This record gives sequence, C-alpha cells and structure tokens, in this order.
Amino acid sequence: MSTTSPLPADVAALLDDFIDRAIFEDVRDGDHTSKACIPPDMRSKAQLKIKDVGVIAGVAVARRIFEKVDPSSTFESLIADGSEVNYGDIAFKVECNTQALLRAERVTLNTMQRHERHRYPQQPFCF
Repeated sequence: MSTTSPLPADVAALLDDFIDRAIFEDVRDGDHTSKACIPPDMRSKAQLKIKDVGVIAGVAVARRIFEKVDPSSTFESLIADGSEVNYGDIAFKVECNTQALLRAERVTLNTMQRHERHRYPQQPFCF
C-alpha cells in the first residue's frame, strides 16, 4: 500500500482534478486494446529509468497518479524531487493493476516532462 505526503486540502483537490482531466483526455474510459487483451486482475511492475543527467521533478505527482488509477498500487520512490540524477538511475518503482499501469504511464511521463523550472540552468530535468 502506498502512502502520500499530506498536502493541504485545496492543493490535493487541484492536483486530483488535474490528474482526472489528464487521464480523461488521454484514455477516456480506458484503452480498449488493453481491456480486450489484458485480464482485469493482472498486476505488473514498472520502473522509471533516467535517460540523461539533470534534476528530477514530478516523482510526487507520479505517486499520486498511480494511487488514483489503482488505490492498491505500491510505489517506491528511490530519488526525491529536486535531486540530481544520472543516466541509468531509477527514480521510482511501481506495482499495480496492469490496465491501470498502462493508463497511468503516459500521463505520468507527460506530466514529468512538462516541469520547466530548472534548479541549474545548464541542467535539464530528466525523465
């Protein structure tokens, strides 16, 4: 079972609304191929591998996305937001329902890639 850092209620509500809208925009009622081909009770594991040097952003948001798509997900953060990262580092690991994983992965990556504030101007955020 995953745990979330407590957020002020108004911030949590805004984040949840953003996530709901992003998932709806991306997959509406779900990926029909996944629904047709993947058993509804199947579970899978994934990890986010860093592809470049930089500063990570969005791990906390990723945790919440996975919690929203599968409340029974387990999420292990290995690198905190704002930390410097290198190629090959693993930012987090997640285990959840396979159909939920496929709904969450693109929203997670898109969200993390949109973080634009840089800790160091010469270092891009990495996803």
